[in-house]
Amino acid sequence: MLSIALKLTDLYQLKWIGAFCAQQTF
Repeated sequence: MLSIALKLTDLYQLKWIGAFCAQQTF
């Protein structure tokens, strides 16, 4: 259960980092 939560948070952070990088390119 804990490992799943950690994976979800990692994906969530990656999504925000990707969105931030996308904003920087524009």
